Amino acid sequence: MTRRNPHAARDECPNRANHIDHTEGPDGCIEWRALADRMTRTQEQCPDCEYWVIVKPKETPMTTDLPTWADLTDLDKGNVLLHLHKREYEGGSYAEEHYPASFTDHPALVALDSAAACAFAKSMHSDANALHHDEYGRLYDLALDADQ
Repeated sequence: MTRRNPHAARDECPNRANHIDHTEGPDGCIEWRALADRMTRTQEQCPDCEYWVIVKPKETPMTTDLPTWADLTDLDKGNVLLHLHKREYEGGSYAEEHYPASFTDHPALVALDSAAACAFAKSMHSDANALHHDEYGRLYDLALDADQ
């Protein structure tokens, strides 16, 4: 089997715009792996040229990176309450499809897709229920005003 030059493969690869560099194996050279580590990138095998490439990892917040109720801003707390209210009165499936939870302040919450955002809001149910009626109304109204 004739090996191609990884740099030539990089130039010919249809995905070259998405790759930082190519190498023949997953271990690559020490400098190449150090570059990937410094750039907080990952490496995977390119389906087009079959060389290993440095790529930017997909940003998926880990569950442990999500804030607690106490860490939420008032607006994000209100957004949780809006979604929980719709779940209660419209049903969970309908609320997730037509009124998905959305967040504006916490970066990990803003990055969530709608299904994950809804799951997060649902997980805050006991915290929301612990609120005094006046505080619940204040946060709910804050989010409702911001939504309009």
